[in-house]
Amino acid sequence: MKKTLTTSLILFTCSMLFSQEIPKRFYLSGTAGISYKKADLSDLSSSLPSRGDTKSAFSFSPDLGYFFSEHMLLGVSLDISNSLVKTYILGGLYPAASYFMVHEGSASAGIYFQYFLPLAEKFFFSPRAGTSLGIRANKVESASESTSAVNMSYLSGGTAFLNLYLEPEFQYKISESLGVKLSFAGFDFYHGKDQEAITGDYTANEISFSLNPADWKFGVFVLF
Repeated sequence: MKKTLTTSLILFTCSMLFSQEIPKRFYLSGTAGISYKKADLSDLSSSLPSRGDTKSAFSFSPDLGYFFSEHMLLGVSLDISNSLVKTYILGGLYPAASYFMVHEGSASAGIYFQYFLPLAEKFFFSPRAGTSLGIRANKVESASESTSAVNMSYLSGGTAFLNLYLEPEFQYKISESLGVKLSFAGFDFYHGKDQEAITGDYTANEISFSLNPADWKFGVFVLF
């Protein structure tokens, strides 16, 4: 009888252990965006030049985290972005065409901490705080063309920056391993060391807070 009870207890304990789901500790997430905007700012008066603006932008932000407790995560992040703004001016009183172009790219890497607060069965509020270091480079190009000559000029500069941020984020689990998220800009502190062709070297500090829908980011995450 004693051996039977002991054997039954061992089998029950083993079945309980193996029936429990192995917790998913790793968190892979990312957001990506691409945009293109074109505006025609032409004036109806033939004596004034017509103007058109185009803006294209691309961003990609993957990150990888590890759950060191049930609701808390520590992760590393990468952010890459690129944008191009071009302004055309054509016609008017002068037989000339010109454009002004600003090309900017940046890359940064950092660490972050995130807390997952359950609001419903599959719905979470996940504030995220972190810091990142990065570089930003920009190039300004302008050109004017007339019947007799073409004039072009270039300016370039670079920035090394430190970023501190606090972002509110909402997450929804579609399944045990897959979900979607929506993050907001929130609070951001920027400290940069700029090198510009015109103004020379200078240091910039900026503090911002925004919940503007234009700054919202949609992404997906995977648990494994």
